[in-house]
Parts: sequence; structure tokens; C-alpha cells
Amino acid sequence: MVGMTRQMHDMFKMDKRHYWLRDADLTYCAARYLILSDDLFFRPSGGYLLHLAVEKYFKAIRTVLRPQIRERKGGHDLSSLHSSLIKYVPALNTPEVQKAIEKVKHLANWRYLDSHTDQARSLLEDALAQADFLVANGRRAIHSEVRFQGLRRILQLTGDHRQR
Repeated sequence: MVGMTRQMHDMFKMDKRHYWLRDADLTYCAARYLILSDDLFFRPSGGYLLHLAVEKYFKAIRTVLRPQIRERKGGHDLSSLHSSLIKYVPALNTPEVQKAIEKVKHLANWRYLDSHTDQARSLLEDALAQADFLVANGRRAIHSEVRFQGLRRILQLTGDHRQR
């Protein structure tokens, strides 16, 4: 029988899977906060962070399910990252997921000042709704012992960020 101390240690043990998921969760929370803040100044940063969060979720899923693949493989290309997952995550192999990826993909260029000409609020809100869909479906593919350490732990903390 494993002692209580060992069980507690194992419950909070972190490895690169946990770090990828936590980083994706924090990037996602930051993007949502900036997008929903109603401050036009933060809209491009929120849009870019939203794209980055989806990218990190795909890489986190791949790190959990296919650890033999280097994290950087696929770069920033959501379609390429998605393609490396669909065989292993049937929930991500749907037309709805593909549509959502297309809505989020255009936000990649928001990192460059001269590349984003259309920053309409409706465009960003639509991309946010699609990213929410992708995050919800993608997180389900991650084992619960890894998932527990991510967004769920962040939301258990006290503070203003919980409501936001």
C-alpha cells in the first residue's frame, strides 16, 4: 500500500506535459481577459494570444499522446498541428473543428503591426467562440491526471481572475 505522503507527492508531480498544459491554460486566460476587457488597445494582443493558446493546446495534447514528436514540430501552423492529432483524437476530426481552426488561424498575423487590417470586434468575438470550442474539445483528450493541474487548479485559486 502506498503511503499518503507518496500519494500527495504523485498527485502534484509535474512533468513537461503539465507545463505545456499550464502554459496553454494561462495563455488562453490572458487572451480571454484582453479580448473581453473592452479596451481597443489590447485587441491585437488578445487576438494573437488566442491563436497562440490554441497552438499551445494542440502541442500539449500532442505532448501527452505522442511524446516522441518534438514540441516545436509544426511550428505555429494550426492546420499542421491539427493534422498530427486527428488520428489519435477522434473528437478533433470533425468539420466543426476544422471550421473553428479556420476562424482562429487568421489571428496569427495579429502579432505584426502591419499585417492586421481587420480588427473588427465581431471578427474577434467569433474567433473567441471558436477557440472556446477548440479548447473544450481538446482538453477532453488529455488524461485527467494531467488535466487536473491546469485550468481547474487556476480556477480554484482565489482572486479577481476567477470571475474574468
